[in-house]
Amino acid sequence: MLFLEIKTISTETADKAYLTEEGFKALDCTESELFTIKAGCNEVKVNLYRLNQSTNSIVDPGVQLYLPKITCKHLNLPESLALTALVDRPKKTIKIGPLLGYLITRNKRLRIPPFTTQRPMLQLFSKIAREYGVISFAFAPQDIDWPNRKINGYIATPLPDGNVLWRKDTFPFPDVVYNRILNRSSERKDLITETVKNLQKVPGLHHFNPRFLNKWETHTILSRNPGMVEYLPQTALLRNFSDITEFLNKYGRVYIKPINGSLGANIIKLEKVPAGFQFQYRRKRKNLSGIWPDRLALQTELTKLLGRRLYVVQQGLDLLTYQGRVFDVRVLLQKNGSGRWTTAATVARVASENSIFPNIAAGGTAIPIEKLWESFTFGDWKTSETRQKLLDLGSNVHKTLEEELGDFAELGLDVGISKTGHVWLIEVNSKPSRKVFPKNQPHLKVQSIINIIDYARYLSGFSYPQNNTGDYYESNLYTD
Repeated sequence: MLFLEIKTISTETADKAYLTEEGFKALDCTESELFTIKAGCNEVKVNLYRLNQSTNSIVDPGVQLYLPKITCKHLNLPESLALTALVDRPKKTIKIGPLLGYLITRNKRLRIPPFTTQRPMLQLFSKIAREYGVISFAFAPQDIDWPNRKINGYIATPLPDGNVLWRKDTFPFPDVVYNRILNRSSERKDLITETVKNLQKVPGLHHFNPRFLNKWETHTILSRNPGMVEYLPQTALLRNFSDITEFLNKYGRVYIKPINGSLGANIIKLEKVPAGFQFQYRRKRKNLSGIWPDRLALQTELTKLLGRRLYVVQQGLDLLTYQGRVFDVRVLLQKNGSGRWTTAATVARVASENSIFPNIAAGGTAIPIEKLWESFTFGDWKTSETRQKLLDLGSNVHKTLEEELGDFAELGLDVGISKTGHVWLIEVNSKPSRKVFPKNQPHLKVQSIINIIDYARYLSGFSYPQNNTGDYYESNLYTD
């Protein structure tokens, strides 16, 4: 595997590129030999020539290939980037990149590029991508020029004062698209669905985590795996009121969840008590609770609350609590630079007082799983049987879902632990939030981003080669 450092030069000839003597020796090519230069999903043909004496003054140390600016324009590559390319000598290709695009939606109220509330997170992604030799940029569906196979996206450029400028520029269709559309209402819009469908048809483009998961669909798929059944709470698609009463009679406690819900929104907890039916739910950032005295009140109030959404009804579980508060365990599964699934992080999410929602968006707090586990005096978390169960569970989940739904790069598992030590899979998320990491464990967030960047390199064919000392090659793409 051979890498070349590239610099652009001013010349009107688009079908020629120039190699230093070092570059010619590395490629073992002949004068005017024809190569294909690729950037993302775009490509051009060029003849390779030696730099002659008159052009030797432009040679920079470490640069082996000089590419005309007009060629960059044909590839829809920004001229301002210092570029790195991977050479496939047998196929006579020089692949620039890798290029990673973050698919986002624009917030009309924002006036600062890239016009999304994700700006701080994308800046961190871009910084780490830069350090790992990846050209990354953000774009919305309306930024795509389909006929000309280019994207008018935004790239994060570091400034000398430490700030970041999001600069608009032209890019080719990237090697990889990381779907960062973070709410279901946006995902359902015609423009978004059409964009996702068309991106998946682009030859050579990898698009991972393209959609949210549906709770009922996910449960149905997982329940078909015999090895998963013991981890799944009894769940049914809610069709009529008798489904709720049947579950209440059987389990005493149930949860009613929208099949397309996120962040704990619109979930209702019901429990049979001597005074009637105790309820808890969250509306407009407020936790509401009380008692409906009889079945008529239960049916009347639920009819108002549920509206026309589709719901599942789920068995209530007798789970461990932490300092009297509800908690669950978030297991983050991600693919790495070898394309293999790994357990990237395991953290505990603890609900606020008197709340049933451990979600961070609903006021929950993230704490290290080791701290929580020690409080139960169960011994060391890393050597615990429960941790091993979570690892096995994660392996089962990603294998089962990918067989049915296609490729994912990350999945968030929300897991409950019963008072008898049984592990229950409560939910699976295909767009896991990075707000879940404890504040005193910032390395977990960073590693979760590195895993995505490494996986993008893997998909692009830019897996890290080793040099003679066993160290991994890392290129510097940007000139600050």
